[in-house]
Amino acid sequence: MSSDFHKEAFDEQTKLKLQLYRLYIREWLPVFMAQAEQGLDRINIFDLFCGPGSDGDGTWGSPLILLEAISIYLRKRQTAHTAPIYIYFNDSKKWKIDALKESVATTFGELPRISISYSCSEYDDAFPKAMTIAEQNNSANFLFVDQFGISALDEMRFKELTSLKRTDWLCFISSSTFSRFNNHPSIACKLAVEKTGKWSNIHRDVACRYRELLNSSDYYIVPFSIKKGSNVYGLIFGSGHPLGADKFLRGCWKVDPITGEANYNIDGDLKSPHGHLSFFKPTKLTVFKEKLCKKITEKEVVTNKDAYLFALHQGIPSAELKKILYELKKEKVVTQVPGVSYSTIFGKGKNKIVPLLVV
Repeated sequence: MSSDFHKEAFDEQTKLKLQLYRLYIREWLPVFMAQAEQGLDRINIFDLFCGPGSDGDGTWGSPLILLEAISIYLRKRQTAHTAPIYIYFNDSKKWKIDALKESVATTFGELPRISISYSCSEYDDAFPKAMTIAEQNNSANFLFVDQFGISALDEMRFKELTSLKRTDWLCFISSSTFSRFNNHPSIACKLAVEKTGKWSNIHRDVACRYRELLNSSDYYIVPFSIKKGSNVYGLIFGSGHPLGADKFLRGCWKVDPITGEANYNIDGDLKSPHGHLSFFKPTKLTVFKEKLCKKITEKEVVTNKDAYLFALHQGIPSAELKKILYELKKEKVVTQVPGVSYSTIFGKGKNKIVPLLVV
C-alpha cells in the first residue's frame, strides 16, 4: 500500500477499519471524560500515523473522526467538565500535517479544553516521545498506530506499551507479511509469529504471539481480521482493563454479528460441509458454549464475574454470554443467570458477584 494513499479514495477495507475506530473511540471517550472529579488529571490521545485528515474524496480519516466525537461529548452535561484533553497528531509527511491543520481549523475552529500538538517525525522518534507523555501519573491514554506494515509494534515496543497503566491502544498490521515471509530474519526479529497453517487465521496467529509476550493473564488482546483480495490485514486492540475489551468487542460484533472477528467467513460459520447455508448456531458461539460448560462443570468458572472475564478473553461480548447462560440454565448446567455486564459486576454499591450454580 502506498504511503500516499490518502490522495485516493479510501477502499472498503479502510472504511471498515475507520468504522471500528469510530465505534470504539465513541465508547472510550465518555468513560474518561466523565472522571474529571475522580482524580484524572489529563487525557492523552496519540495518532502516530495520522495522515491529512481525509481521503481524496473528502471522507474523514481518524483525526477528524476523533475530534467530532470529542465535540459531541463536550456538549453533553455528563462529560462537559472533562479533564484536559491532549491530542498528539504525528505523520512523517509534512504535507499531510499541513493539510490536517487546515482541515481541523476549517471543520472545527476553536475547541475548548483541547490541546492539539502536531509533529512531523519518523515513527521511531514519535513513539518514545508518546511513551514519555503516557507514563505521567493520573492520565488516561489511547494510542492509534495506523501503520502500513508490521514494524510499528515489535516485541520490545509491545512490552513497553502494555506496561503502561490506564492505556488502551489500537494497531493496524499487515498480517499476511508473516504468512509469506515468516522465516525471513528481517520479519522474525520484529515479531516471531508461529503460523497455524491456515492463511485465514494469520491475523489470529499475530494476536496469539502478542498474548504470549504478556506478563499478566489480566491483559486483553482482541484481533479483528480484514481481508482484501488474497491479503489479510487487521486491527489488534489491547487493554489492561475488562471494560476496554468489552467496548471494543461490542463494535466488532456490530460489524460482524457471526464471529465478531472478521470481514470474511473466517471459520466457515455459516456453511455446512456441503457448502449450503447452515441453520445451526455459528461455530464460534458453539465452541465457546462448550468451553464455558466445561469450565463451570470443573468449577473454574463459578460466578458471573468469572464467566464475564472468561468470555472477554474468548472474544465474546456480554450480550452473547447472557444468551448462552440462559441456554445452559435450560440444560440445567447453571441454576440462575445473574447480570453479566461490566456495570452490574463492577458497579458501585452492594456486592454484585453472584454464583451461577445454587445448590
